[in-house]
Amino acid sequence: MWFLNPEPGVITLIAGKPATGKTSLLLFMARNFENPCLIDTEGISLKRVKQTKAEHVKIGRVYSFEQQHKAITNFHEKCDFLGVDSLVMLYRLKLAENMEKANAMLAGEMAKLNEIADSKNIPVVVTGHIYTKEGRMRIVSGDIGLYWAKVVILLEKEGPGVRRAKLLKHPWIKEGKEIKFRLSDRGIEI
Repeated sequence: MWFLNPEPGVITLIAGKPATGKTSLLLFMARNFENPCLIDTEGISLKRVKQTKAEHVKIGRVYSFEQQHKAITNFHEKCDFLGVDSLVMLYRLKLAENMEKANAMLAGEMAKLNEIADSKNIPVVVTGHIYTKEGRMRIVSGDIGLYWAKVVILLEKEGPGVRRAKLLKHPWIKEGKEIKFRLSDRGIEI
């Protein structure tokens, strides 16, 4: 299934508003790997980790954009999956301080994530936030995230517990594909 099996060798961006299931989907993807690693910027709950049966995922918590930048640029773990949840949480704080520096750091992180994905031939999956401006949906990382990510999945709420995943970008699968799934106490159900 295209939205549960991330592509090796490229960056996948899972974007959505708060509480659309970005972290749950990321953990659900990671659980299928033997040695998955995750950089956590938001404080993933242990309950969610258990619900998605991702207890074996190595999770490293960072508390500043500088720590996130260092964790990504100095990444050397022997992982077969790398996730960043969320790529833009701490970036947004840095953006308010110094836009040029924040954008340069984020672009550098995406370049390094791309290098990791390509050189190790592993999936790299990042989550990101969206907002609406002038009636259009936009991804917080802007063109930086859209340029580097070869796969972009948008998550939206359909109703209580029901979510929709829409494929916005993919190198070889037709864009616009959609699938509905349910978030429950057992994780993700299709």
